[in-house]
Amino acid sequence: GAQLRHRPALPVEVAGTAGAGDAFLAGLLVGLVAGLDQVHSHELANLVAAHAVASPHTINKATDRAALCRLAREKDIAVGEPIARFLQCGAG
Repeated sequence: GAQLRHRPALPVEVAGTAGAGDAFLAGLLVGLVAGLDQVHSHELANLVAAHAVASPHTINKATDRAALCRLAREKDIAVGEPIARFLQCGAG
C-alpha cells in the first residue's frame, strides 16, 4: 500500500467497450488466485481487458491463454516472465 502504479491501456483497435471493466477485474482476480503478485496480476488484467475491447461482444468468448499470447505477440506487447509462464506462451 505504499506505492501507486499506473498501467496505460494497451494499444489495440477497440471494437466495443461493454464488459471491459468486468474483463479487467476477472483478469486481476485470476492473477491473484493463481499466485501472481499485484503488479503481475494488474499486467494480466490489462491484457485481458485489451482482448475484451478488441471484440464487439460484451463477453469475448475467444479469450483464453493462447488468444492472450497471440494478442501480445501481434501487438508487440511486452509481458513479464511470470505472465508468459502463466499463459504458457511458447516461442513462435
